[in-house]
Amino acid sequence: MISRLILVSLLILLSVSALAQDVTPAERGDIAQMTRSLDQLLQLLKEQQSRDDRAYELQKLEIAISYLNFRSRSIEAKEKELRGLRESRDRIEDMLLEIKREEDDAEFRSLQPGQSSFPERSVLQAHWQQRIDKTQSRISALEVEVLDLSSGLDEVENHIEKNLKLIP
Repeated sequence: MISRLILVSLLILLSVSALAQDVTPAERGDIAQMTRSLDQLLQLLKEQQSRDDRAYELQKLEIAISYLNFRSRSIEAKEKELRGLRESRDRIEDMLLEIKREEDDAEFRSLQPGQSSFPERSVLQAHWQQRIDKTQSRISALEVEVLDLSSGLDEVENHIEKNLKLIP
């Protein structure tokens, strides 16, 4: 808007100076002064546009950094959940090994030829093995999520690093 006004003013000024063949020296000085003022105004407008562009880029950079922080916290939460699931899986595996060891010891001591194993123990083992399998499945899914989030995080980090030179 303002730049259009300045351009129109310049055109009028140039057309007036071209039409006026017998311009006095004082009028020529006034025209020269107006031309310099318009040049200065154009320069100020260019600088303002440059500042506005820079402010816009900095705003985009701030948004990217906020997004980076959000993604980073999300990854941390998923990694914490992943650690908890791994610990839970390890505890269940240890418990299952203990159950198997106890069953083996009990069977060895109490089984007589033709006597079967403890059926409730095998059901219990199957139950715990099923929990281990479900936990392992959730661990695998979380690992994929963390990898996806991390790759997205790397892209945002690269963008931010590339544009950090904008910050004074």
